[in-house]
Amino acid sequence: IPKVILKKGKTQLFRNGSPMVYSRAIDRIVGRPPPKTGDMVLVTDGSEKPIGWGLYNSVSMFSVRIMQLEDDARR
Repeated sequence: IPKVILKKGKTQLFRNGSPMVYSRAIDRIVGRPPPKTGDMVLVTDGSEKPIGWGLYNSVSMFSVRIMQLEDDARR
């Protein structure tokens, strides 16, 4: 599963409930093959600690729509 790794300081928005990941908040995307629009991705902070799961969009300024936070998934 591809990982979307966020830039430092960009994680608090999602922990506060915002579901949209702007493309400028992304540091890098790792995984082979790279994600396509509609693929499930794991969103992590800069140290690769999981934040949540979301759907990737390669053509929008919102690159990921977080569907479930990692804390919720663990419960």
